[in-house]
Parts: sequence; C-alpha cells; structure tokens
Amino acid sequence: MIFKNKNLFLKIYILFVIITIITLIILQILGSKNRVGYLTDFNLEIDRTLELNNLNDIRKDFTVDGKLDEESIKNYMFTNENITNYAHQFRIRYYDKTFRNSDIYGVYPDLSNLPDYMENAVMEGGGSPYGNFTYDKKTIEIEKVDNVNYTLKIKLDFYLFLISVIILIFLFYIFVVKLNVFNYYSLSPSRLDYIIFGVIVGLCFFSYIYSDVLVIFPFSVNFWNVNPVNFFYEVYNKVGSYHKPDDLPYLAYVIYAMLYFPLWIYSKVRGITYYTWHHPNFEVGTLEIMYIKFLLLFFVLASSYLLYKISKKLGLYENRSKWVSFIFISSPFTILPAFVISQVEIIMIFFTLLAISDYLDNNRRYILWFSIAIPLKLFPIFIFIPLTLLREKNYIKIIINIIIVILPYIITQIIFKSPNPSNRNIIALQTIVDFKIIGASIFIIIYGFICLYSFLQNKDSYDKYEFNRLIIYTILFTFSLVVLVNSFFHLYWIIIISPFISLVIFFNDKYFKLNILLEFIATFCYALMLSYSHTFITMGEATRTKSIPFIKLFVKSYKYNNIRDIFPNIFQNANITNIIYSLFVTAIICILIINFPKNNKSLSFDSEKPIDRKIYIRFIPTLFIIFLIWYLGVKK
Repeated sequence: MIFKNKNLFLKIYILFVIITIITLIILQILGSKNRVGYLTDFNLEIDRTLELNNLNDIRKDFTVDGKLDEESIKNYMFTNENITNYAHQFRIRYYDKTFRNSDIYGVYPDLSNLPDYMENAVMEGGGSPYGNFTYDKKTIEIEKVDNVNYTLKIKLDFYLFLISVIILIFLFYIFVVKLNVFNYYSLSPSRLDYIIFGVIVGLCFFSYIYSDVLVIFPFSVNFWNVNPVNFFYEVYNKVGSYHKPDDLPYLAYVIYAMLYFPLWIYSKVRGITYYTWHHPNFEVGTLEIMYIKFLLLFFVLASSYLLYKISKKLGLYENRSKWVSFIFISSPFTILPAFVISQVEIIMIFFTLLAISDYLDNNRRYILWFSIAIPLKLFPIFIFIPLTLLREKNYIKIIINIIIVILPYIITQIIFKSPNPSNRNIIALQTIVDFKIIGASIFIIIYGFICLYSFLQNKDSYDKYEFNRLIIYTILFTFSLVVLVNSFFHLYWIIIISPFISLVIFFNDKYFKLNILLEFIATFCYALMLSYSHTFITMGEATRTKSIPFIKLFVKSYKYNNIRDIFPNIFQNANITNIIYSLFVTAIICILIINFPKNNKSLSFDSEKPIDRKIYIRFIPTLFIIFLIWYLGVKK
C-alpha cells in the first residue's frame, strides 16, 4: 500500500484530533445543563430483596435445571411475613427528546428530593438510567415520580472509543503509511506469522469456553468407571442431569474416552467425580479446561500438518504447502470453533484428512479412517460416497465400500442401544434433510446431483493434478452444502469447510486476492453471527464455568450478556441479521463459483509467488470476538 502524500495524511489526522477534542468539550458543556425528567417503570427486584432480608440461600430451592423460577420465588416473597423490606427498580425517562441517556451520554439524576417512602434510592452507576430503592410494600401504585432533575456526562466508554480510534489511526499512519509494513512479501509463513497465531490462540485459551464440550468430557471420562457394555444407562445415573449421554454414538465415546484417559487418572488421584453441565454437583477446574483446550490445539496442529502433506500430494510446492497449512490454522473458521467455542469437530476433521491423504495415494486404509470419523459426526459419509463414485464405477464394489465404512457405526448402535434414544448425529442429519422448498428436500436434490456428477466423471480424461483438484473441490462443495442448506445451522459446524477453502484458495492464483477478500467477508459475517446468537458468546454461558482464567480473575458481575444487549436496535433487528447471514452465504457461494475446476483448468497452481501481509485482515474477525468477550466481562 503506497501513499503518495504522507504529510497530507498526517495533517488530516491532526485536524481530526483537534475537531474531536472541541466536539467533546461542546458536548460536555451542553450535557451539564440541568434538565427535568421523571422516574417510572417500577419493578420488584428479586435479588436485592433477598439480600436485604438475608435470604440469599433460598435461591437454590427455586432453581430448576440451572434457571431461577421467578414466579415461584415472587410468590414466596409475597407470602412470607418475615420479609419487611422490598427492593424496587426504577428507570428515569425524559421530556427532552435530544439530551437523554444514549451511547454518548450517561444520566445522573438528583435523587435528594424524592418522596419519603423511596428510601435509600441510588442509581446503578456508570450513567445508567436504572436505579433502585427500598420500600416497605410489595407493589407500587403510582405510575411515575415527576420533576426529577438530571444532568448528562459523556460516558467513559465513549472517551475510550474515541481514544482507541485516534490511537489506531496513528498506528495505521506509522506502520502502513510511513513504514509501509504491508508492502512486505514472503515466500512462506514467517516466524512473526506463527507468533501472532500463538498470541491469538493464547487469548482464546484463557477467555472463553462453550458448554457442549463440558457435557461430553464427563461422560467420556466416566466411560472408565462403568461397565462399558451398559455404558449409556450406568453413566447417566452416575453423572447425568438434563443431558443424555446418547447424544453421541457409542463409538464416539470410545474414542473420546481414550483421549480423556489422562483426566480419568487425574480424577482417581484427586478422588473426584466429573458431573455434566446441568448436574447440581457440576464442577470443572482450570487444569481440566486447559487439557481440553490443548487437546483441541493438538488436533488443529496435526490437521494442519496433514493439510501440508496433502498439499504436496496435490502438486503444490513446498512454500505454497506451508501457506495452505498456515491459512487453515489462522482462519476464523478454525480458531473460533476450536479455541473459543471449543467444539470437538476438529477431531473428526483430523481423521477425515487422514482418510483423504490415503485416498489420494490409492491406499484402501482410507476406509478405516472414514469409519472412525463417521461416528464422531455423520458428515464424512457425505463426502465418502462422492469420492467412491469418482474412482469406482462398479455398482457392487460401490455398495460394498459404503457398507464397510458404516458397518462399525451401525453394529455398535444396535449392540449398545440406549434405553432413552436421543442421538445428536441423527438430529443433525434431520436438520439438513428437512430444509425444504415446495415440499422437496434441497439437500437431497443437490447432493443427488453431486453423486451423479461424480459417477459420470472419467478419471482418465483428467491429468493427475486436475483430478486431485476435482476431489478437493467436491469435498468443499459437499461440506458447504451441509453447512448452508440446513434448517438449523449450527455455527460451529463451519470448521468442516475450513481446510478445503484453504486448499482451493491456493489452486487459483488468478483470483487469490479475491478469494482472500471473500473469505474475509464470510468469516467476519460468521463472527457477527456468533456474537449475536443467543447462546454462543454470552456472559451467562461464560460465568457458569468459573475456571476460565479470564472469568476467574476479572469477571465478578456483568452488565451486558451479549452484543444484542449493547446494540439492540441492530442485532435484534431481523432485517439486519438476515442481511449478515445473506452476505455470509453469498461469499461462500462466490468462492465455490470462481474456484470451480473447469473454470480454471488452464491456470497454474504451483506458483512460488510471495504472499503479501494484507492477509492479516483474516485475523480481524477473531480479534473482534476476543475483544467482545473481554468487553462484556469487564463492563459493569
């Protein structure tokens, strides 16, 4: 990136800083004027009422499956004669249509002249429009308290935002305009690239974990504590609550039990039992969480190495193969599901890549790896069938191969049948098949065409590298279909396309920059979708696991649960969220279109051209999620 007039940029920057300072001074002067509002929206505040009457301990008696039954506890408070003080919440509202609480201003009412019955009235702090007071009655009959004076002050958050913008623009000037660091090119990933990746992964390690893996690991560890033949029944009675162990197939637990075996030894040494997420005795320590995170890191790095080996088999040079590996591990499609959400799909990806590596070598062992990957998540079966059809045209052999690969899954499902079936793999399959238009399953129709196209391809009409490119593209297209054509898209499934996007990007030198841009659009929309989902990136989810270092050290309470609470007009608006999802889908489809093998048949894909550092934009979605988690945690 070259700026012809660096001095002009600096002058504009200085002018921007001066105008910003003057604007802040004017806003502060205007806000300091006394204005009149009123208090309204009176509500009983359960937590403070219990605290006032020293009844905090009764909360557990009204908690069901981790949720407080508010109606029951209100009835208890209204009928308990020992409760003499009630805490009520209020909100200040305004007659002035402009100067009121906003993203810029915090409101500071004068509460010194309130009615006598409103005792100990205080605001929540930080310029919040909410406050509370104590009252000796259960309900308040009045609708509002009028003539409340208030002033406005610029929020600290707004100051910090502007300071951050000023600093970021200055850093942009130093590193991009003056030093021009993004004009640096490299034939292979540098040490700096891996250091940046390590720092980002470290932040993910210590910031957040989603609950799904904390459901799986207790069942897996306790596999060693029960009769394996009667696993589902015994382990549910031992550690289950709400969640059922048969959410996963029996073979999956055999694999996970081996991976979590060190935690079983640790539990025996300490004499502890691991219970599942919603169990009343659920508890997990920092060591266990770090073990889970490092286990996922191992499989990400192992998958990255396999991707490097696969790239070389596909005809990419050494340096390009290293870039494919790095693009995969640094993708938000990899980092966010594996290290933030901490989902175990990366283990399935590892065995799938093992299978593809052997498939490219015409080694029949690939069937073994597929038979291991399929119980972890049924998705690999969707690529196994087209890959079989690409090489095998004999109907009998095709059927035999399919039977062999799914036989271990079917046999163990029959032998180790759960008394209360609730198989997540089947549920996941149903959400894919049930996506219909005019009564027809879109997935079945398109997948049928994929299988037919694969069967009709003649391997001998391709050279070795062209055919291998077709294999990778078929996998990417099929997995993209699983992700996009879905009645209930699970955001962490996105990791299944990450390795194959990384590969096709480097098959297409002509559209390399366009591919990077499209991937950035898709990953940024994906990060936004994670941030405004109801469960994935929330403080309610995070604070239930006190052993995450960030939560343990810094988060005592929180103001916002997720980004929907910060920007309700944006992220609770269905039109806006639909646009974000549409951009995500469009970017993925565009990647599929411009990288279709027939469109690029004559293009060279083994170029040793160096890669410039504009690819660092790929880190932005991940950094956004990390920043959001920390902001939600420290905001009081």
